[in-house]
Amino acid sequence: MDYLPVFLNLRDKLALVVGGGAVASRKVELLLKAHARVRVVAPQLHSDLALYRDAGRIEHLGCRFEPRHFDGAIFDAKSPAHDLPFGSHPQLPRRLRG
Repeated sequence: MDYLPVFLNLRDKLALVVGGGAVASRKVELLLKAHARVRVVAPQLHSDLALYRDAGRIEHLGCRFEPRHFDGAIFDAKSPAHDLPFGSHPQLPRRLRG
């Protein structure tokens, strides 16, 4: 089996999204539908993410990823390298934190 289907209760839990492009925007939309608190780390944001930020629906850290950005997060969703500005990509494992 290549994938394990899992259902997570992310209500009021902090989820970290690394990247600010179109792929990250789709992930953020799903996390918000799950009632997660969302932190996005990216120097630049897709226009949809900027709207969420301006409405106070996400926390945006306008910088490159650093491991300390995981602090308090229980879930991380990284975006593919082509979705990150400047071609930088943190080699992060997708993981649950608790």
